[in-house]
Amino acid sequence: MKNKKLKWAVLLIFLLSITLPYLFANFFHPEGLVFGGYLQNPLDGNSYLAKMREGYDGEWLFFLPFTSEKGDATFLFTFYLFLGHVARIFGLPLLVIFHFARIICSIVMFYFVEKFLELYLPDDESLVNGIFIISLFGSGMGSIAYFVTGVMTADFWVAEAFPFLSAYSNPHFPLGISLLLFILIRFYEGWKREGYFWLCVCSILLVIILPFGYVIGLMVVGVKEFMEFIHSKKFKSLSPVLYCLLVGLPILIYQQWAATHDPLLMVWNEQNITISPPLWDIFISISPLILFSVAGIVSTIKNKGIYEIPIIWAIVSFIFLIFPISLQRRFLLGIFIPLAVLAGRGLFYTIFEQRFRKLCITVVFILSLTTNLVILVAGLTAGVNGNPKVFFTNDERQALKWLDENAGWDDVVLASPELSMFIPGWTGVRVVYGHPFETVDAEKKEISVIDFFKSSAQPKAIQAFIRSHRVNFILYGPREKALNSKPLDGFPGCSEKYSNETVGIFQCH
Repeated sequence: MKNKKLKWAVLLIFLLSITLPYLFANFFHPEGLVFGGYLQNPLDGNSYLAKMREGYDGEWLFFLPFTSEKGDATFLFTFYLFLGHVARIFGLPLLVIFHFARIICSIVMFYFVEKFLELYLPDDESLVNGIFIISLFGSGMGSIAYFVTGVMTADFWVAEAFPFLSAYSNPHFPLGISLLLFILIRFYEGWKREGYFWLCVCSILLVIILPFGYVIGLMVVGVKEFMEFIHSKKFKSLSPVLYCLLVGLPILIYQQWAATHDPLLMVWNEQNITISPPLWDIFISISPLILFSVAGIVSTIKNKGIYEIPIIWAIVSFIFLIFPISLQRRFLLGIFIPLAVLAGRGLFYTIFEQRFRKLCITVVFILSLTTNLVILVAGLTAGVNGNPKVFFTNDERQALKWLDENAGWDDVVLASPELSMFIPGWTGVRVVYGHPFETVDAEKKEISVIDFFKSSAQPKAIQAFIRSHRVNFILYGPREKALNSKPLDGFPGCSEKYSNETVGIFQCH
């Protein structure tokens, strides 16, 4: 953006958009509730918080916090472990560090999205500005489809695909997108020998923070090199960027090995299925941008050839979408960015009248803004309504504080599945069930936990469950009572150690 005032205004609006809903939920919520810190996908948000808690407690290696079994620690999720260490060093709450990191990483992403678009878009200031704003704030027309059919399409929940939703959700998505863009920008511009070290560092950071982004970068650079070799029919030395990217490959191999050889992580990996949405869903989620992107692909091939990075990036991502692996959806990372570039080219080469081009950009912006507006309104509504997946009660918060002070990672807490989502991150204590991916045998455990509270009047069943899952504490509050039509005053073999008006904590012997 050549207009500096416009650039700063866009950045300010961007940061306010991804920040104000959280501030609203934290300060303007129903009395008696405590904000859990996450508006977009609180289940995964609390998973990130649990990893940060491990770092806060001094760990540099990760172990599963949402399951009663304790496995070996491994070199995974290092970014969130690092943020936990930062929180401890500065004496700040984990959530403060999480959201501070989210904002900083979003600013970095803002910078690299701008640089990437400027490399590949025609030299038309109004076009560049319009596509840049669409890239930052836009997504698809899923909100329209939702109001018509009730189906929630990918632009509501596949946060990694869209810069705005990435920035709204967590810090590692915008940071991963930034590192990927940095690598692709340097590949385009060429790289001097003194810069090889930093490119290797970025490769290592990307594979640690977002392995899928690393694979995309490696594939895009590798495919471009291969296609140029096929086109020229002459072998030339490979780009230093490709060699620097290969530095991260051993870490990727280790991550895959760890996820398939550790008994607990192997079960987690088998449950961690993120297949891509149907193609019609994807089409709606990136419309109307996709329509102009197709025109952009055609015009790019005519004017500059098929070897352009945005085309290769889009093709590689869509190939992974249909590739028979369990993590298809993850390769949608940042896909909205190359599609925006191609859409900008499509507008430039097919609509020659400047005023009509501006009109099209305006229409695309309005249509692509609707879903994110709905998401922001939903975040504000969650704060007003006190959504139990976003908030817990003051009594529950006091009970979690007691666990934080009196229990540790070696202890296992039994609570309702809904409350167990919060427990590891807020207390540093493991749970029997708390996450559909990160709990070993998650489906079976979730059912057994619910059945436990439903059948809590049966002493033998209680004692057998406690022994088999090595339960140290039972938290019994309003969520647990809601599962049981006959609330109890206690549990056989357990003594009450803490209580307030609505929550009791029982220690099992």
